[in-house]
Amino acid sequence: MAEHAVPRPRSVPGLIFWLEWIAATVLANALGWVLFTPLYGILVMVTGGANGTIVMRLLSGACVWGLIWGLVGLTQSIALHRIVPHALLWLPAGLLGGLVLGLVAELVTGSQIGVDVGLIGGLVGGLCAGLLERLVLRRMVWPLIRAFAGLAGMAAGFALLEPILISLNVAGGSATAWLLCGVVAGAISGAISGAGLIWVIRTAGRR
Repeated sequence: MAEHAVPRPRSVPGLIFWLEWIAATVLANALGWVLFTPLYGILVMVTGGANGTIVMRLLSGACVWGLIWGLVGLTQSIALHRIVPHALLWLPAGLLGGLVLGLVAELVTGSQIGVDVGLIGGLVGGLCAGLLERLVLRRMVWPLIRAFAGLAGMAAGFALLEPILISLNVAGGSATAWLLCGVVAGAISGAISGAGLIWVIRTAGRR
Protein backbone atom coordinates (compact mmCIF):
# COMPACT_ATOMS: atom_id res chain seq x y z
CA MET A 1 0.00 0.00 0.00
CA ALA A 2 1.29 3.45 -0.93
CA GLU A 3 0.14 4.77 2.44
CA HIS A 4 2.74 2.60 4.17
CA ALA A 5 5.56 3.10 1.65
CA VAL A 6 6.75 6.29 3.31
CA PRO A 7 10.35 7.25 2.53
CA ARG A 8 12.66 7.26 5.52
CA PRO A 9 13.62 10.80 6.57
CA ARG A 10 17.27 11.78 6.20
CA SER A 11 17.07 13.26 9.68
CA VAL A 12 14.37 13.60 12.30
CA PRO A 13 12.93 17.14 12.37
CA GLY A 14 12.31 18.96 15.64
CA LEU A 15 12.02 22.46 17.05
CA ILE A 16 14.88 23.90 14.98
CA PHE A 17 13.36 22.62 11.75
CA TRP A 18 9.93 23.98 12.77
CA LEU A 19 11.40 27.44 13.33
CA GLU A 20 13.31 27.26 10.04
CA TRP A 21 10.13 26.23 8.25
CA ILE A 22 8.17 29.12 9.75
CA ALA A 23 10.97 31.56 8.87
CA ALA A 24 11.07 30.31 5.27
CA THR A 25 7.30 30.59 4.95
CA VAL A 26 7.18 34.06 6.52
CA LEU A 27 10.00 35.37 4.32
CA ALA A 28 8.37 34.23 1.08
CA ASN A 29 4.88 35.38 2.07
CA ALA A 30 6.10 38.79 3.21
CA LEU A 31 7.86 39.39 -0.11
CA GLY A 32 5.01 37.91 -2.13
CA TRP A 33 2.25 39.91 -0.45
CA VAL A 34 4.21 43.15 -0.92
CA LEU A 35 4.51 42.38 -4.62
CA PHE A 36 0.85 41.41 -5.03
CA THR A 37 -0.61 44.88 -5.64
CA PRO A 38 1.94 46.10 -8.22
CA LEU A 39 2.10 42.77 -10.06
CA TYR A 40 -1.66 42.29 -10.18
CA GLY A 41 -2.16 45.91 -11.20
CA ILE A 42 0.30 45.57 -14.07
CA LEU A 43 -1.22 42.33 -15.31
CA VAL A 44 -4.78 43.64 -15.14
CA MET A 45 -3.77 46.78 -17.01
CA VAL A 46 -1.93 44.82 -19.69
CA THR A 47 -4.85 42.41 -20.14
CA GLY A 48 -7.56 45.03 -20.43
CA GLY A 49 -7.96 46.78 -17.09
CA ALA A 50 -10.99 46.52 -14.83
CA ASN A 51 -13.22 46.12 -17.88
CA GLY A 52 -11.21 43.18 -19.18
CA THR A 53 -12.83 39.82 -19.73
CA ILE A 54 -13.29 37.32 -16.93
CA VAL A 55 -10.70 35.12 -18.65
CA MET A 56 -8.08 37.86 -18.43
CA ARG A 57 -8.84 38.51 -14.75
CA LEU A 58 -8.66 34.79 -14.08
CA LEU A 59 -5.27 34.59 -15.75
CA SER A 60 -4.00 37.66 -13.90
CA GLY A 61 -5.01 36.35 -10.49
CA ALA A 62 -3.73 32.85 -11.23
CA CYS A 63 -0.35 34.16 -12.41
CA VAL A 64 0.22 36.43 -9.41
CA TRP A 65 -0.86 33.95 -6.73
CA GLY A 66 1.00 31.19 -8.58
CA LEU A 67 4.17 33.29 -8.40
CA ILE A 68 3.67 34.05 -4.69
CA TRP A 69 2.92 30.48 -3.67
CA GLY A 70 5.70 29.24 -5.93
CA LEU A 71 8.10 31.48 -4.02
CA VAL A 72 6.80 29.98 -0.78
CA GLY A 73 7.33 26.49 -2.21
CA LEU A 74 10.91 27.38 -3.16
CA THR A 75 11.89 28.63 0.29
CA GLN A 76 10.15 25.68 1.96
CA SER A 77 12.00 23.23 -0.29
CA ILE A 78 15.30 24.76 0.85
CA ALA A 79 14.34 24.18 4.49
CA LEU A 80 13.07 20.67 3.73
CA HIS A 81 15.78 19.27 1.46
CA ARG A 82 17.97 17.96 4.28
CA ILE A 83 14.99 16.12 5.79
CA VAL A 84 13.34 14.30 2.89
CA PRO A 85 14.33 13.49 -0.71
CA HIS A 86 12.70 15.26 -3.65
CA ALA A 87 11.90 18.35 -1.57
CA LEU A 88 12.12 20.47 -4.72
CA LEU A 89 8.64 19.19 -5.55
CA TRP A 90 7.38 21.88 -3.14
CA LEU A 91 8.13 24.48 -5.83
CA PRO A 92 5.72 23.15 -8.51
CA ALA A 93 3.27 22.25 -5.75
CA GLY A 94 3.26 25.87 -4.60
CA LEU A 95 2.85 27.09 -8.18
CA LEU A 96 -0.11 24.76 -8.66
CA GLY A 97 -1.74 25.79 -5.39
CA GLY A 98 -1.35 29.47 -6.19
CA LEU A 99 -2.74 29.07 -9.70
CA VAL A 100 -5.79 27.27 -8.34
CA LEU A 101 -6.19 29.90 -5.60
CA GLY A 102 -6.26 32.71 -8.16
CA LEU A 103 -8.76 30.91 -10.39
CA VAL A 104 -11.08 29.93 -7.55
CA ALA A 105 -10.90 33.38 -5.97
CA GLU A 106 -12.05 35.11 -9.16
CA LEU A 107 -14.71 32.52 -10.01
CA VAL A 108 -16.27 32.28 -6.55
CA THR A 109 -15.78 35.78 -5.08
CA GLY A 110 -15.11 37.96 -8.14
CA SER A 111 -12.03 39.31 -6.36
CA GLN A 112 -8.43 38.45 -5.51
CA ILE A 113 -8.39 39.85 -1.97
CA GLY A 114 -10.60 39.48 1.09
CA VAL A 115 -11.29 37.03 3.91
CA ASP A 116 -13.58 34.95 1.68
CA VAL A 117 -10.73 34.66 -0.83
CA GLY A 118 -8.50 33.41 1.99
CA LEU A 119 -11.06 30.92 3.23
CA ILE A 120 -12.05 29.48 -0.14
CA GLY A 121 -8.91 30.02 -2.21
CA GLY A 122 -6.56 29.11 0.63
CA LEU A 123 -8.49 25.89 1.27
CA VAL A 124 -8.66 24.71 -2.34
CA GLY A 125 -5.19 25.95 -3.25
CA GLY A 126 -3.68 24.31 -0.17
CA LEU A 127 -5.47 21.06 -0.93
CA CYS A 128 -4.13 20.98 -4.50
CA ALA A 129 -0.60 21.76 -3.34
CA GLY A 130 -0.86 19.09 -0.67
CA LEU A 131 -2.00 16.46 -3.15
CA LEU A 132 1.13 17.03 -5.22
CA GLU A 133 3.37 17.11 -2.15
CA ARG A 134 1.84 13.82 -1.07
CA LEU A 135 3.85 12.18 -3.85
CA VAL A 136 6.83 12.69 -1.54
CA LEU A 137 5.22 12.26 1.88
CA ARG A 138 2.77 9.51 0.84
CA ARG A 139 0.34 10.17 3.66
CA MET A 140 -3.34 10.76 2.95
CA VAL A 141 -3.65 13.19 5.84
CA TRP A 142 -1.08 15.65 4.46
CA PRO A 143 -3.32 17.37 1.86
CA LEU A 144 -5.83 18.06 4.65
CA ILE A 145 -3.15 19.58 6.87
CA ARG A 146 -1.89 21.64 3.95
CA ALA A 147 -5.41 22.83 3.12
CA PHE A 148 -6.09 23.93 6.70
CA ALA A 149 -2.75 25.76 6.85
CA GLY A 150 -3.53 27.59 3.61
CA LEU A 151 -7.02 28.51 4.76
CA ALA A 152 -5.94 29.74 8.19
CA GLY A 153 -2.96 31.76 6.97
CA MET A 154 -4.69 33.44 4.03
CA ALA A 155 -7.86 34.24 5.98
CA ALA A 156 -5.92 35.71 8.91
CA GLY A 157 -3.77 37.83 6.62
CA PHE A 158 -6.75 39.29 4.79
CA ALA A 159 -8.72 39.76 8.01
CA LEU A 160 -6.00 42.14 9.19
CA LEU A 161 -5.53 43.97 5.89
CA GLU A 162 -8.45 46.41 6.10
CA PRO A 163 -7.92 47.36 9.79
CA ILE A 164 -4.21 47.98 9.15
CA LEU A 165 -4.95 50.09 6.06
CA ILE A 166 -7.46 52.12 8.07
CA SER A 167 -5.02 52.58 10.95
CA LEU A 168 -2.32 53.73 8.53
CA ASN A 169 -4.86 55.97 6.77
CA VAL A 170 -3.66 54.89 3.34
CA ALA A 171 -5.09 53.40 0.17
CA GLY A 172 -5.14 49.67 -0.58
CA GLY A 173 -1.70 49.69 -2.14
CA SER A 174 0.28 50.34 1.06
CA ALA A 175 3.39 48.16 1.05
CA THR A 176 3.59 48.31 4.85
CA ALA A 177 0.10 46.89 5.29
CA TRP A 178 0.66 44.10 2.78
CA LEU A 179 4.03 43.30 4.36
CA LEU A 180 2.52 42.94 7.84
CA CYS A 181 -0.35 40.82 6.57
CA GLY A 182 2.07 38.63 4.61
CA VAL A 183 4.10 38.07 7.78
CA VAL A 184 0.98 37.07 9.69
CA ALA A 185 -0.23 34.78 6.89
CA GLY A 186 3.19 33.15 6.62
CA ALA A 187 3.60 32.70 10.37
CA ILE A 188 0.22 31.03 10.81
CA SER A 189 0.47 28.89 7.71
CA GLY A 190 4.06 27.96 8.49
CA ALA A 191 3.35 27.08 12.11
CA ILE A 192 0.46 24.79 11.19
CA SER A 193 2.03 23.12 8.15
CA GLY A 194 5.40 22.83 9.91
CA ALA A 195 3.91 21.10 12.94
CA GLY A 196 1.90 18.81 10.69
CA LEU A 197 4.96 18.05 8.58
CA ILE A 198 7.02 17.11 11.64
CA TRP A 199 4.24 14.80 12.83
CA VAL A 200 3.94 13.15 9.40
CA ILE A 201 7.70 12.63 9.06
CA ARG A 202 8.15 11.38 12.64
CA THR A 203 5.32 8.86 12.34
CA ALA A 204 6.68 7.78 8.97
CA GLY A 205 10.05 7.10 10.58
CA ARG A 206 8.46 4.69 13.05
CA ARG A 207 6.90 2.54 10.35
